[in-house]
Amino acid sequence: MTTAFDRRHFIGGVGALAALGVGSALAGCAPTQPQTAALSETGDGEPPVSVDEEMECDIAIIGSGASGLAACVEAGDLGLSTLCIESQSSTGGNIRFVEGCFAVDSSMQKAENIEVSAGMLVGQEMYQGQYRVSGVGYNDMVHRSGENLDWLVEHGVLFGQVDTDLGTERVFHRFQTGNGAESYVPQMTEAAEKAGVQFLFDTHADRLVQDADGSVTGVIATRGDGTVVQVNARAVVIATGSYMNNEQYMLDLGLEPENMDYIGLPGHDGAGHDMAVACGARSFRGSSAPLGAMKVPGLPGKFDDGKFFYIGFKTPYSIWVNENGERFVAEDCAATNFCLMQMPCLENKSTYVLLDEALMETFISSNASANIDAAKAAQTGKDPVQAARDELADGIAQGVIFKGNTLADVATQAGMRAEILEQTVQGYNECAASKIDNDFGKAADNLIPFGEGPYYAVKLVNEILAVCGSLKTDRNFNVVNTEGAPIEGLYAVGIEGSMLWANVYTINISGACNANSVNSGRVAVQHAVKTRIS
Repeated sequence: MTTAFDRRHFIGGVGALAALGVGSALAGCAPTQPQTAALSETGDGEPPVSVDEEMECDIAIIGSGASGLAACVEAGDLGLSTLCIESQSSTGGNIRFVEGCFAVDSSMQKAENIEVSAGMLVGQEMYQGQYRVSGVGYNDMVHRSGENLDWLVEHGVLFGQVDTDLGTERVFHRFQTGNGAESYVPQMTEAAEKAGVQFLFDTHADRLVQDADGSVTGVIATRGDGTVVQVNARAVVIATGSYMNNEQYMLDLGLEPENMDYIGLPGHDGAGHDMAVACGARSFRGSSAPLGAMKVPGLPGKFDDGKFFYIGFKTPYSIWVNENGERFVAEDCAATNFCLMQMPCLENKSTYVLLDEALMETFISSNASANIDAAKAAQTGKDPVQAARDELADGIAQGVIFKGNTLADVATQAGMRAEILEQTVQGYNECAASKIDNDFGKAADNLIPFGEGPYYAVKLVNEILAVCGSLKTDRNFNVVNTEGAPIEGLYAVGIEGSMLWANVYTINISGACNANSVNSGRVAVQHAVKTRIS
């Protein structure tokens, strides 16, 4: 079990959080006199712990990212005494990087006469998820999304335009400033504080408290100074953002540290998952869906306007090879889902995108390397072609892009077997000549034969922002036990309790992850009011 004394923290991002200065540590809802000798019973079978202070509130929310803030504001709107426990020094979490939110039938869409079939989107996403997702949950989220988007606007969240982003329909409501750090976090934090929500920052939630019938009645947490606080509440909402920073849990998904680049903020250590499982919750961790793509290590990523970030996605005419120089997939595999590019690479020790000189020039000169977010690229004021050439040179200098006059030279530099790489290219060229990919079935239009060198092998690793799905929940985001019954008083929202993705994130309706965070945060609080607090 992850506790305040043995949890693993991944360093990075704390200074940036403090610099943003969103939120400040506030007193608890109803602090009592310190009771150092008091012992608290928890539901995890571990010994009681000494508690230095107790607090009372209607609802305790663990985490203040997108879903946690949505839950806080909803609770404040409903007049609940609310305490939010946050392990970091300020609010926000990974919503700081997010660029917008999905919605159907929002006021913004109505103003532009944008009509999209909700049923079509639900069906599309369920198909993409191999029907291993909650149809009820998807239906709820999509049909509530317009109202939720308008609710965000009412609370000051800033949106600029509606576009498709990485999807196919105009359902992506882009933040006015291009990121949640400026357009979502300050506004929702202020709305929560105005509604009386109180935040405990630099405080790590460690254990849940259960009564005799198994209902969750509170949470025990450790402050930055080492003192232990018990928050007694009628309901507890876990909004801890899953377990991206837990190395062992990521290894369980097949994501090895040497093949990963974490871009999210720290604090996602799996504590929410562990606390709930210790109380009998059913784990969904085996079906978690990573949210990310493939990038070139050491070069700028998606949120830094990286030109080479999309090289795997934007070069269906390339050859993808593993550490031996073997081709292993149709290179247009991500055409229907951007995030699918990660899946076939999980079996490799190393993954490379192979291009000849002409294909590399096509990638660069056609602006295919430019970030898909054209508005962001325009804001930088840089010529995207020159920026891509600069990144190419930098990648070669760093040893993450290998260039050689022959395939054997490139193979040697990258640590591949030269004879296998040469055989791979020869076989691929035969497929390209016949316009039939007998190995993996790539579309004929993407079969372009390799010509003369020089050749490039571009190393790819997983860029991970989040991992969706950790705890099994029901339609109301009640955490369920191993028998499928809800654990009274315990909710998991945001990506922690999402039942909308299994194994792979489907990004065709861009912004759905954020839409789920907002919806789940609101629904969980509303259900708690009906069943636990009223």
